[in-house]
Amino acid sequence: MNYNQRKKEICKAGRLTLPDEFCNVARIRKGSLVEFFINDDNALIIRRFGPKCVFCGRMGELRAYKGKKVCVECIIDIKKRHA
Repeated sequence: MNYNQRKKEICKAGRLTLPDEFCNVARIRKGSLVEFFINDDNALIIRRFGPKCVFCGRMGELRAYKGKKVCVECIIDIKKRHA
């Protein structure tokens, strides 16, 4: 999903400030932990760090199952496949 693309200059100290609207969409707040990495296309990916579904990686509504986090969407999908 592409939201507004922006060009930002890296400051002399090597820092980048994320635009508020990007943080709002990603639910990144002051003090939030973020993770960042380079994907196969050499794109820098920055995302909120937190628990993720063991099946699909979503960070939405998660439920614990045998010590693992599973999202509601995957629970529904598993129920459909094994009904």
